[in-house]
Amino acid sequence: MGGNLSSKYGLMKVLLAGVVLNVMAGLVFYFLVKALNVTLISVIAPLIILFFAHGFIVPMALAKGSERKT
Repeated sequence: MGGNLSSKYGLMKVLLAGVVLNVMAGLVFYFLVKALNVTLISVIAPLIILFFAHGFIVPMALAKGSERKT
């Protein structure tokens, strides 16, 4: 999915979207723990967002890191 999005929107925009989702997951974790204390929902919900964000970040970072400069 990340490859299709990067060909449509550009590699850096997709990578930025992944980083924004990662930061958002951290904020969701903070506010859910603050509101609900430590429950299963307050831990699982941010992890779902985090795994989704890493699905963008890791392949895009590898593609950018291995891109040949000519």
